[in-house]
Amino acid sequence: MIAGVTFGQESRDFHLWNILTVQGRINESYDFRISSKTQYIASEQVRDNTYLDLGVFRKMNSWLRLGAAFRALQLVRATGNIAEYRPQLVSTIHLKSKNIKYQTTNRLEHRSFSEGDPHFRYYHNIFVHFPSFAKLPAIYAGEELFTKLNAESAHLARIYGGLHLLESDHFGIDIYYVWQQSKVNKEWYGSDVLGLNLTYKLKAKNGMPHSPGS
Repeated sequence: MIAGVTFGQESRDFHLWNILTVQGRINESYDFRISSKTQYIASEQVRDNTYLDLGVFRKMNSWLRLGAAFRALQLVRATGNIAEYRPQLVSTIHLKSKNIKYQTTNRLEHRSFSEGDPHFRYYHNIFVHFPSFAKLPAIYAGEELFTKLNAESAHLARIYGGLHLLESDHFGIDIYYVWQQSKVNKEWYGSDVLGLNLTYKLKAKNGMPHSPGS
């Protein structure tokens, strides 16, 4: 997915991310998720952006969920903050082979801004969750690709490696590292990210599986 791209060799930024999620079951067919994410550029000691996300998802069968979501962001820029709004259509597939879980999300979103041109964007991820051994935290790995549906095309790529430090029926804690590449003015720039996800699961039994991506 993330091949055939030449990345620049500029100095890399270091980011810190924090995601807080509350998710649960409305009834046997519908789930909801509310999440908030804050991103900091630690190397510059500034906040980059914050978003609030609300989504509702319908369980189509044991492995497929379809949903609609809305995300509002505040982008922090030196010239002034920019508001962004994203209605989204989402599909999520969860599969299991023995003790390994596979998860992929595809999302179509429309991005509009208080400053800047609106556009559609396609988001894709794949995550693989491995079983834990000897009571050690379970490992997961994944990738994300963001593609603007205009002349800019693919502009953001991420590779994840993380640990499920705690997984219970009602609470989850993940820590992870992200190797990120972002395209600005046709040039690719790298960043390193450390992240912490906290997830509260309401009525978790038969509810929506946890999704580590953004």
